[in-house]
Amino acid sequence: MLIRIDERTKSIDEKVNRISEKIKDYTEVRTDVMWLKRFFWILSTGVIGSLLAQIMQVVMIK
Repeated sequence: MLIRIDERTKSIDEKVNRISEKIKDYTEVRTDVMWLKRFFWILSTGVIGSLLAQIMQVVMIK
């Protein structure tokens, strides 16, 4: 009986380790995606700002 309990405990520990490794991998991927989102957010903000500046310049010239 004790051998079975030890085997199950070992099996559970292995599964917990695998799950924690997967969670670590997913958080690393999420961090990479967050940097990509920030980059495109900054890029789109700059594009919208320059577009508004051009529209204001055209309106001021007329």
